[in-house]
Amino acid sequence: TLSPAMAVRWGLDIDRALANATTALALPDLSGIWPQVFARPKGAEGGAGGAGSTAPDIDEDLYGGFVGNNDRRKLTQLRSLSPERLAAARTGFEDSRLDELVFRYRARNFPSSLSPEEAQRWQDHRVARLFHGEGGALTIEQLTTEIDRLSEHVDERGEALLGALVDYMALIAPDM
Repeated sequence: TLSPAMAVRWGLDIDRALANATTALALPDLSGIWPQVFARPKGAEGGAGGAGSTAPDIDEDLYGGFVGNNDRRKLTQLRSLSPERLAAARTGFEDSRLDELVFRYRARNFPSSLSPEEAQRWQDHRVARLFHGEGGALTIEQLTTEIDRLSEHVDERGEALLGALVDYMALIAPDM
């Protein structure tokens, strides 16, 4: 049980928590929807997928499984490394998805750490996603069309946001 002293120590408002619990009890039961929310596409067992695979892209596979403690420790250690040491590090992850995630982290944040083969692999990945919509990604063309459509219905602040998005798109789009 939670004593009043513990509630004060942890900054908990017991009366508010009880009021929130009462409100939550009056809400509709949504327990039947959770299996649909977390349902995986057929054939998606996690991982980056490949030709003919329906598995989600590794960057989008939030619910593909949680990272184990050993891998989490390795990731923490890797993030503390310089780009040069990160490029040379042997990962040895238990979760096969993490090698690709670390590669993409390096490619996005430390492109100069990539070998010529890795740079080409990253370029191919970006072209496939941004220009061909691989994995269901929104292409540059589709994004441009959507920005044009949205720009007809926004205020000055919205225009600034869309302009920033166009600038970002120009930054990330591979030169063709």
